[in-house]
Amino acid sequence: MPSVAGKSSAIKVSTTTGGVYSSVAGVKSFSHSIDGTNVDDSEMGVSYVQRIQGLKDGKLSIQAARRTDDTNGQSVLLTSFLNDTDLNVQMLPTGTVGYKQQMRVSKFAVDASVEDKVNVSIELEGTGTITAV
Repeated sequence: MPSVAGKSSAIKVSTTTGGVYSSVAGVKSFSHSIDGTNVDDSEMGVSYVQRIQGLKDGKLSIQAARRTDDTNGQSVLLTSFLNDTDLNVQMLPTGTVGYKQQMRVSKFAVDASVEDKVNVSIELEGTGTITAV
């Protein structure tokens, strides 16, 4: 299977479970990781460590050009952060296939300088099950 161009990737958000997802505008890059905690489950009489998987976690970091006119994407993320509410998020590396998870915004940072456009860095942490899309 050939590689996938990053230009096809997308981040989409919805304020309701099962609702309509809207693309987040201005995204330049994102990084999504799924982590799992392995717990030592070793017992007496075994020669090697035995592990079971404990809690799983999803984290998403977005780098984007600030788009104040993106009322269904960036504004939804900012409002969710300010109101301390969960969002349903799709992380789609191919543009159509990827993962979805209920998440909570943990950071919304704006960076403005004279010689560059206004940029934003947004971080989210999972609050629910990660499923394939």
